[in-house]
Amino acid sequence: MYYDGKTLQFPGWRESQPLKQAGLNAEWVAKWLSSAVGERVSVTPLLVLPGWYVTRTSAEGMMVLNEKQVRTQVGRRPTVLTPKQIQQVAHQLDQRCRDIEPRAYAKQDS
Repeated sequence: MYYDGKTLQFPGWRESQPLKQAGLNAEWVAKWLSSAVGERVSVTPLLVLPGWYVTRTSAEGMMVLNEKQVRTQVGRRPTVLTPKQIQQVAHQLDQRCRDIEPRAYAKQDS
């Protein structure tokens, strides 16, 4: 699979809608988080395509990775939030995304 910064080229077809959707989602999350924490929060879109080897043919565009690249590629990006901002963002995400109560792992007897 090839990515030229604007289009995903799979064997037999080309696609750009997932890139557009990831960009729109990042914009929405940035607006929501900025409003929730009371200061500007920047969000970078990231598209993950499990099972595909991604070959970039251009440095332009958002990050498009396979599942094995996420940890190394995202870990290389500089932290742009203060510890306080990280705590605020984590709290907002926890409030918005948690749909079950956390519980301790219960070890089962063999």
